Amino acid sequence: MASPLDCVADLVVIGAQVVTMNAAQPRAEAFAVADGVVVRVGSDAEMASCRGPATVVYNAAGLTVLPGFVDAHAHPGDSGMEAGFVDLDGAHSMEAVVARATAWRAAHPDAKWVQGGPWDGIALASVAPLAALDAEFGTTPVFLWSEDGHSAWVNTAALRAGRLLTENVPRGGQVVRDASGGLTGVIREAAVDAVTAVMPVPTADAVDAGITSALLELRRYGITSVIEASSDLSLLAGWRRAERAGRLTARVFAAMPIDLGEGAPAVARVAKLARKYRSERLRVNAIKLFVDGVVEPKTALMLDPYIGGGTGPVQFEDAELDELFDSADAAKLQIHAHAIGDAAVRQVLDAESRLVARRGPADRRPILAHLEFVSPVDAPRFATLGAIADLQALWAYPDPYVTALTVPVVGEARANAAYPFAMLAKAGAPLAAGSDWSVTTLNPWPAIEVAVTRRDPDAPGEVLGVGQGLTLDQIVAAYTLGGAHAIFADTWLGQIAPGFKADFVVLDRDPWAIPTEELSDVKVKLTAVDGELFSRGFVDSGN
Repeated sequence: MASPLDCVADLVVIGAQVVTMNAAQPRAEAFAVADGVVVRVGSDAEMASCRGPATVVYNAAGLTVLPGFVDAHAHPGDSGMEAGFVDLDGAHSMEAVVARATAWRAAHPDAKWVQGGPWDGIALASVAPLAALDAEFGTTPVFLWSEDGHSAWVNTAALRAGRLLTENVPRGGQVVRDASGGLTGVIREAAVDAVTAVMPVPTADAVDAGITSALLELRRYGITSVIEASSDLSLLAGWRRAERAGRLTARVFAAMPIDLGEGAPAVARVAKLARKYRSERLRVNAIKLFVDGVVEPKTALMLDPYIGGGTGPVQFEDAELDELFDSADAAKLQIHAHAIGDAAVRQVLDAESRLVARRGPADRRPILAHLEFVSPVDAPRFATLGAIADLQALWAYPDPYVTALTVPVVGEARANAAYPFAMLAKAGAPLAAGSDWSVTTLNPWPAIEVAVTRRDPDAPGEVLGVGQGLTLDQIVAAYTLGGAHAIFADTWLGQIAPGFKADFVVLDRDPWAIPTEELSDVKVKLTAVDGELFSRGFVDSGN
């Protein structure tokens, strides 16, 4: 006679190798879910009393199950919409770029701007695109973004729209000119913002299509929560429409960008949005600060000079950061800072230290993303301040971008010290991990492999920074426990444990049982959010 039900489950997962990320119960065979929450974890036999006539039973057939991944830094809304613009992937010449942009314009005759990207930062690094873009597109503004998102190609019409034809370059921006002072059509940092600020706002239909595409990709790669690292009003409205329609199959935590000079009033506007968007699937919880740029065009803020001189432009003065940190703290908003250079990292940590001195200690969890260079002196400060080291691990190998563009401006020795993951981990820094999609792929498994090996996942060769790799346990924890901690959700996300949301992924192989060089080949078979299963058609609801 069957035992009486002592838990009533909507879903039971059995026959699995469950890696729970719960230190009190690291491994299990099965778990039960009710109302989107895990209610029991244990053996197959222990789930029998949770199974009723309406219970869905998913037999994992020995596959590995992990908590759903938290991508702690990505741009899903924008990335999803990119499919509607000019695709420059693989266009390695100016002629190819113009040809693709021309074909896109012919297919979109009503478009007021020609938009697209990303252009090849290596093959096209020295190109001055202005003349070619003007010749082909005339008075139609053109905006083509770079691979790193910190530079763009524009024509004269776009420069005029952004008020960049004069010498009045916006603070923190660059309008690149040639040796004779002529415009090249290359703009960087705040100058990019000046142009994007006057570009047409995407239609609701375009946003909705982009979000639909982004959610598909998030499910495909087992990403159940994501920090949208620079959101905007149109994207928030789109996420909300998806939520109300029951289509928001991931949890979106939005950081809203604050531009140079905006100060406390901008933080107040974000605080208002945080009160409006605060559901379990859609939250505004942070302000985004671009504290520096990127290394290759020398816009990252460095402690030591670049080859040829200069340490990079200061974006925010310390007094401005103090105002923003105070305002965010008063509004209970998190800091999410883009910090590439070691001086930028120090500036953010210094600002947090001053905040603690002024307002006292608190559980603030400021996020510092990217961290290409970190001084050994500053590594222990992450733990002291509770600051999150948000790693984009796929960047930490010696790819052609490093060889062709990074080494020439910082030298080989300094380039080899980039992305000091092990140093941060040994210093006790709380780790999270993100993709920065669409700068690089949303798929976490190539990044996980690189975090461990520090080598090219497609053609393993030389190592970047010997000894700076993480263990598989450490980087998986960063994508689960660490990501949940980074979004203040570590009491309900990041583990497969009783009382935690039933966000989980089923993998096609056991990552701990394969060579590290095969980690990038791991595939997601099924993704679940709140116990709702999403797969490629193989869900087994009977047993």
